[in-house]
Amino acid sequence: AAHGHFYHKRDRAGRLCSYEVMDRPNQAFRGLQDDHGISVDDVVRHMCFVSAWTYVELMDDVDEVGKPPKDPGGYFLKIIDCRRVGLADCSGACLAYFKALSAMNRNYPERVWRTIIINAPSIFGVIWSIASPLLDPNVREKITVLRADYRDELRRLVDPANLPTEFGGDDETPVGDGPEERQLFAWVAALGGSDAGGDAADESARAATDDSSGDGARLSDASNATAAPAAAPLA
Repeated sequence: AAHGHFYHKRDRAGRLCSYEVMDRPNQAFRGLQDDHGISVDDVVRHMCFVSAWTYVELMDDVDEVGKPPKDPGGYFLKIIDCRRVGLADCSGACLAYFKALSAMNRNYPERVWRTIIINAPSIFGVIWSIASPLLDPNVREKITVLRADYRDELRRLVDPANLPTEFGGDDETPVGDGPEERQLFAWVAALGGSDAGGDAADESARAATDDSSGDGARLSDASNATAAPAAAPLA
């Protein structure tokens, strides 16, 4: 079980590509809490940290009230793999996480150009009826839902040379090891956080035992704990 999230290069227009892999997320959140002492609040704080870093380091512009982001450099293409999401993930820690993220996103600029949900399970209609009210209408209208027939659409949006093989592309760079992720890990390491080249399992163990580290170190480790399994092979 995992809730992996990572950046991996750009789409054909130059928009930053953001990936999420939802593999029994409620079970993943329980594992983070039980095995590493990482709570849902810790993960939400980490997402705030990553968002703030991304806007400063990876986007082409800064935000001004009433000014839309530059296109393409100021936007994301978000790809979410929902193959292993079920009704059990519509409550508990997973629901609390997405409610918190929804509230957080209201305080951040709307940067998502488009969201592609892939591997939508057969019960996705029920899940969507629960999840969609949590989304801003402007966010909902940018979402496209696909089942296992997503490969051609992703290759149309992202050059196959920049699309991970796990998502139907030709890029064999391991997920979670793209240049943007390396840049983030190096930045955290420069602050005295986790070793940018360290093994994800070792880092997640340190997150559970090192109470002296600052937020940057702990939250980067929380990211690795969720992202280590990353994307399972797709059909």
